[in-house]
Amino acid sequence: MSGQRNLIKSDDYIRDHLSRSSGNYFDVVSMPYRNKPISRLERWHLYDSVLPKRLFPILPKRNVAKVLRGVQPFCGSTWWMLSRHAVQELLNFLHDNPWYLKAFRYSELADEMFFQTALLRPGIAPDYGAPTATKWIEGNAHPEYCKSSITDSTSPRASSPNRPTVRVATGTS
Repeated sequence: MSGQRNLIKSDDYIRDHLSRSSGNYFDVVSMPYRNKPISRLERWHLYDSVLPKRLFPILPKRNVAKVLRGVQPFCGSTWWMLSRHAVQELLNFLHDNPWYLKAFRYSELADEMFFQTALLRPGIAPDYGAPTATKWIEGNAHPEYCKSSITDSTSPRASSPNRPTVRVATGTS
């Protein structure tokens, strides 16, 4: 959970819900996806490069199938919760596949692809989506703040068992 999130379920409810699942909560979809294009892997993103940024678009595209050694890329949000077993499987995968870290070295927003792709490789699947509720509006670069009304127990999103926290607006945001 996060300091930017407000709990919308009680500690007891969350504890009980987690005890009845494998404990893996993360969003995952195959790439490309609406706001997560395959260009995040195809194009070179050289954040620490001395090359002028105007040169990046003319660099040849990376071959994603070759870079990922045939592994299907997946993406999702950076809000997730993993069981101890899933974390161990992830660490085992990374240990056995040192090339994997390098594959994401020059990608854009790697944290929205790296974990989902690595977790699905050994067969770790989510019980539910991300443990948080966010409201995306098509075309926006970031999610909207959810108004405090979402925490009302009559709200369908607040009553969803897989969304124990929500980002709530403060002030006039």
